[in-house]
Order: sequence, then C-alpha cells, then structure tokens
Amino acid sequence: MPLPMPRLSHSPTPVRLAAIALLAIAFASGAAHAAGEPRCRVVAGGGVAGPAPAGTDADFWNRLNFAFYDGAQYALSETGRPTENLFHVVGSPQAARVEEDAKARLAQAGCDEVIRVAVFGDDTASPIEIVFRITSTLQSASSSSSSSSTPRYQHEYRYPVNPDVEREVHPGALGAKAVADYLEAVGVK
Repeated sequence: MPLPMPRLSHSPTPVRLAAIALLAIAFASGAAHAAGEPRCRVVAGGGVAGPAPAGTDADFWNRLNFAFYDGAQYALSETGRPTENLFHVVGSPQAARVEEDAKARLAQAGCDEVIRVAVFGDDTASPIEIVFRITSTLQSASSSSSSSSTPRYQHEYRYPVNPDVEREVHPGALGAKAVADYLEAVGVK
C-alpha cells in the first residue's frame, strides 16, 4: 500500500516565486560567464577614415562607420547581454581616443569585452579597398594592460573603393552579419 503524500504547509507565495526566479537567473548568468560568455560588452565604433573615393569627405566615412556600427550594436543587443555603446565621428577630437575611451567605459561599467567595429580604407591594397572590421577583445574590467587585450576574434570584409559602396554593400546588414559570424566562431548562440 503506498504511503500518503504529506501536504505542504506552505504554498508558493509571489515572494518565494520571485526569489526562486532570481536564483535561477543568477545561476544561469554565472554559468554563462563561466563558459566564457562576457558579462557585458562595450561596443565601440567610428573615428576611422582612409583614402576615399573622389568627391567624398568625412561624411562618407561617418555614414559607413555608423551604419556598420549600428547593425553590429543592434545584433549584439539581441543576444541578451548588456551593451555599453561608444561611437566617435571621423574628425572629432575624441576620435583618436576611441581605444582609451572604450577601456575607460569597460572599467566604469564592469564589462569584460570590447567589440570594436570600424570601416576604413586600405591604400596598400591594389585596387584600394574599403575594409569593414570587427574585433573582440576580452579584458578584465580592472585591468588596462596591453597583455590582457589580445584579440579573441578579428575578421575583415573587403570591398573595392567606389562611391556606390553604400548601396552595394549595405553596411548595416554587414554589421549584423559580422556579429553573427563572430558569435558562431566563438561558439555563442
């Protein structure tokens, strides 16, 4: 004969359910971080230029950089990890400090990864190419040493320089593709 099941004297209250949910979230977050998934990311972009097609200026580079950055930033925000955003326009006084500013934001926010997206011209290629680059660097939020900033991932997408590159390449869509390629390469779903 089966033994009767004891009756629980406590029914789950909203407070208990909330506490259980918070513990589950904390456990999942810790497990993801232990598996190499960053706690949060600084997404840094812009500030880079290069040889431009005839008749173009800094606006050409700002449009390409921002569209690529925007596509990448949106795709990263869809992963569920918090992102800190940083963008510098070409020719701005801060543009030369994008790496320093990214490290400062990393430390301030307690993040451990910088995703750097940039569009620039490569005049060493023949013919000259426009390069769309994504780089991931894992770093301790408390460390700013160069030894801790070895790239985890880097990939470039190259296209011949021409004034119609914006219509032909679709930099925003390429930014999203660059993030998808990166997440696949490092094994993050």
